[in-house]
Amino acid sequence: MLFKVKRAALNSLAFNDSHAIKLTLVIFILSVPNQSQGQVDPQWLKSWHQAVAMRPESVSVSSVIVSPNEPGIPLVVHGQIFKPDGQTFANSVLVHVYHRDHAGFDFGANDRELSTWRIQGWAKTDNQGKFEFKTIRPAADHLGREGGHFHFTVVSEEFGKQWMHKIHFLDDPKLSAREKQQSIAQGQFSWLTDVKTFDGIQHINVAFKLKIKADF
Repeated sequence: MLFKVKRAALNSLAFNDSHAIKLTLVIFILSVPNQSQGQVDPQWLKSWHQAVAMRPESVSVSSVIVSPNEPGIPLVVHGQIFKPDGQTFANSVLVHVYHRDHAGFDFGANDRELSTWRIQGWAKTDNQGKFEFKTIRPAADHLGREGGHFHFTVVSEEFGKQWMHKIHFLDDPKLSAREKQQSIAQGQFSWLTDVKTFDGIQHINVAFKLKIKADF
C-alpha cells in the first residue's frame, strides 16, 4: 500500500514538472519579439548600412555607378516601379542596385577589399515610376555558382524597405528551361530580361511591383 502511494506521488510530480516545463517554453516563445530583421543575413545588413551611409544627399532619376575606365561591357538599366496593384506608378521611391564586376567579384579583387559592394548606386523614381542606372554588364560569379545578375533594394515611404527579384539575363546559359518559363509567366514583372545593343552599349528593361508590407 505504501509503495502505491509513493508511486502515485512520483507520477503526480512528474506530471506537474512536465506541464511546468511546457508552460515555461510557451511563455518564452511568446516573449521573443517577432523582428523581421532577425531573418536578414548579418553580412548583407552590414553592407546595406554602409551603402545607406554612402548614399549622396541628392539622388536623381538617372545614375552613373561606374567610372569611365571600369572594365566591362557598357550597359544601361531602364527600370520602372509600380505600387502593389501593378498599375499605379510608384514615384519618389529610392532604388539601390549592386552587382558583380567584369571578373565576377562583388567586393573588389578576390572579394577581400571592401565590406560593402564595390559597384553599387542609387536612383529615385520619377512621376512615372521610372529610374535608370548606367553601369557595365555583370559577369557570372567567379566560382561558377550563377550567371550575371543585378540585385535591387527599394525604399518606399509608403511601403517600406523591400527586396526586388534578382534580374538575370535571358541569354544566360545557366538558366534552365523551367526557370525561363516561370519567369516569362510573370509578364512585365519577369525577372529575366532581354538584352538589346545600340552603338556598342547594351540596354535592358526591368519592372517591379511593390509588396504591401516591408521586408526588413
